[in-house]
Amino acid sequence: MGALSGLTLELNLERDEYLDEITSTVGARVVVHDSRIVPQPENEGIDISPGLQTSVMVSKVTFERLPPPYKDRCRNYHKDESHGPATRHLDCFFDCLQDLSLRLCNCTDPSMKLREGFEICSLESDAHVCCLDDVLGGVKNRTLKCDCPLSCRKSTFDMTLSSSMLFNMEEESEFPEPSQETVQSNSGSRRGLRQSWTSSNENFAKLRVFYKTLDHIIYRQQPKYQSNEIFSNLGGQLGLWLGISLVAWFEAIETIYLLIGYVFSKRQIQKEKPQDVSRS
Repeated sequence: MGALSGLTLELNLERDEYLDEITSTVGARVVVHDSRIVPQPENEGIDISPGLQTSVMVSKVTFERLPPPYKDRCRNYHKDESHGPATRHLDCFFDCLQDLSLRLCNCTDPSMKLREGFEICSLESDAHVCCLDDVLGGVKNRTLKCDCPLSCRKSTFDMTLSSSMLFNMEEESEFPEPSQETVQSNSGSRRGLRQSWTSSNENFAKLRVFYKTLDHIIYRQQPKYQSNEIFSNLGGQLGLWLGISLVAWFEAIETIYLLIGYVFSKRQIQKEKPQDVSRS
């Protein structure tokens, strides 16, 4: 726990390799996730900027839900392989969207995980775009259903962020004295050195990830009534309102059963007696 015991990364963002036609931002995407799931940076995570040291303080939170017949109807995606390779609720949902796209549009959505051997929908085709919109709208309006309940166990990490400049670009006193190689490459000018540090700021970022606390918060669902509690509450209510316990209730049922059996056996004896008298 603490900044000194966490993970420290120094990232070279290679700004010169970026394509301005594809992206207008510079940085890196960071996802803190459970080791058992595959991260999806396009849907989750945080951005870190060049020239900054970003500190991420994390604390672990776990949710445990109940399977059917309880309300959430959660699913253990790590053990249940009947629904494909999905490892969590989000993966199952995206797989369902692709299945619906294949069934209704005869192609797959290019903005999601692609599948080999199937046609990819063209975003330049009005028919394909309208069909994909109808699929998303149908799922949103629940006219199209995806059987993807929440995971029975899900671990997340609450993150607290802070950042600071790697170098101070404003105060010239913060720059180190130029070495002989730096003087030769920049003609001995402090201006050239400033340009060198500025270029470094555009390409490098520092990331520190550590636990804010070692406390593990668990939210666990519990059944309102266990099977043994049903009989306990039934006996308690009978004892409260009728003045008898559950054992006494079963004893009363047994007594009634024996009494009914005695009455029937007595009648049977009475029916057999006249036959014996006539024979004599």
